[in-house]
Amino acid sequence: MKLTRGDWLKINEIIRKRNIAHDQVKHINCFRFHKSESTEHRQKKFDMCCELYDKGHPFICEAFTEDRKRKFDVLGLKDDIVYEIETGKSYSKKDDVKEVKI
Repeated sequence: MKLTRGDWLKINEIIRKRNIAHDQVKHINCFRFHKSESTEHRQKKFDMCCELYDKGHPFICEAFTEDRKRKFDVLGLKDDIVYEIETGKSYSKKDDVKEVKI
């Protein structure tokens, strides 16, 4: 996926707004996971990343804030949507988060 100058400007704006660690930019459109995630969770997150990529939407997987206090499963950088994959755990919905149920 080739990103235009306008895409990069929007991505930088979203990253600044959400206080995403600046070193995360090198992980745009990379699938990342943590070893403690269940196979079901990892597969659903992979499917979400593939869907975004196929639509031409850049994303950061396992994005975290500069202060390391908040981490997102998938952050969509085209529409500034946070996707949290939930697999049976209790879930408290935040205003800016889109829940993806399995």
